[in-house]
Amino acid sequence: MPNNRARPADPANVMAIDFDDSLLAQEAVLAATRLARKGSVSLADAVLVSKLRNGRSRVSQTREVAPFQGAVSASWWAGLVGLLIAGVQGWIIGAIVGGAAGWMWARFRDTGIPNPWLNEVAARLSPGHTATVLMMPDFFPTHLLSELRRFRGRLLYSTLDGVEPEAIEDALEGR
Repeated sequence: MPNNRARPADPANVMAIDFDDSLLAQEAVLAATRLARKGSVSLADAVLVSKLRNGRSRVSQTREVAPFQGAVSASWWAGLVGLLIAGVQGWIIGAIVGGAAGWMWARFRDTGIPNPWLNEVAARLSPGHTATVLMMPDFFPTHLLSELRRFRGRLLYSTLDGVEPEAIEDALEGR
């Protein structure tokens, strides 16, 4: 991602903003959630991508199911069904099979912004910085730009239809 313009393999309707403060990045996600609740944006995915001071990166999905969560939930439900059908043995078998299936389902399911693309965002960040990455299929540009004026960040990427990257950069600079 050499600039903030789209490439053919990049996800659609995505905006990534680099912040030098992780709390400010989290606040930007909360602001996007508030806009979604008011109907000003349709928020399909929201992700925080951080580059730690030691150079390692961390991706915090807000909409994806983690493999552990999928395993626990599926294990519980499959165990319950197994208990009802075959008693204690069914509970044990159902819990094991359900846990494995739930883990696999969550591990290989990616409904929002692709994880390899998020790793590219992480590679572009400076240590100590956090990017807010938002996937918004529908939004009101005036509402979005008005909200972005509250934040100071640097636009990394945008494929939002209906708003030019320059307008987003101006909003982030308070203009």
